[in-house]
Amino acid sequence: MARPVKKFAIPLLTVLSFLIIFTYANAERDFPDVQATVTDIPDVLSDVDEERLAQTLKDLKEFNNMPGVIVIAESTSEWDFIEYGHDFFDHLRVQGFVDNTGFLIYLSTQDKKMTFEMGRDLKRGGVLTDEDARDIRQMLNTSLAEGDYFSGLSGSLAKLRKITGAAELEEAGRERGNWMMLSGLIIIIAALLWNIRRKRMQMRN
Repeated sequence: MARPVKKFAIPLLTVLSFLIIFTYANAERDFPDVQATVTDIPDVLSDVDEERLAQTLKDLKEFNNMPGVIVIAESTSEWDFIEYGHDFFDHLRVQGFVDNTGFLIYLSTQDKKMTFEMGRDLKRGGVLTDEDARDIRQMLNTSLAEGDYFSGLSGSLAKLRKITGAAELEEAGRERGNWMMLSGLIIIIAALLWNIRRKRMQMRN
């Protein structure tokens, strides 16, 4: 009787392991409760610094069309922090905090982990390069290691504002150049038509 049990033991354990992994992977994640653009659960930021970050996020949303959220937590039990960040971003997008041009900065102070998630359009639009994203992640990792969270967060937002601002200026410059070319073309055509009309009038006289 022992042999049949051993015969089915390995397949049974395999199926049970698969079910456990599948259930864990599809379980609803426990995300922090976000009520504002800056959510500081362990209270590592001063009220003044939190207000400054919130104002910068507001400016990025209003002037650069880049809605962002900062969330600071103590710890997370998630083993795959990157995947957790993806799911958290999607969760905030459903709530209306971010969209395809937005971003999420999530810090775990106890685990010393961070994630910087970008919306599809921000990531693929060519505004934010891979090098820019690496610089931002490096600043955030440094702030985690040193415990100076405000410096890393404010530096990251300043870089985002500079990058997107430069992109807007470049686009505005191209638009001005196009309008100047169009205006010059209109002036040239108008001058030619006026000269043709003037010559016809001279010929009639």
